[in-house]
Amino acid sequence: TCVDHEPVSGRTLTGGYDGRVICWLDDRELWSVQFDDLVNDVRFSPDGASAAVAAADRLAFLLDVADG
Repeated sequence: TCVDHEPVSGRTLTGGYDGRVICWLDDRELWSVQFDDLVNDVRFSPDGASAAVAAADRLAFLLDVADG
């Protein structure tokens, strides 16, 4: 349902209907996190160190991009 790209590190975040957020580097999955509901949006912070996740259950989460 959503994607964000951090150009300095080359990492990409994806979020989907299955509630999973995946951090990618090129075509390799670095880590993933499973949420209880579908993911509406993902965004890297300006410095690329963290990411915000908004889920359909009206909760928001802040993730450490280094390890999810």
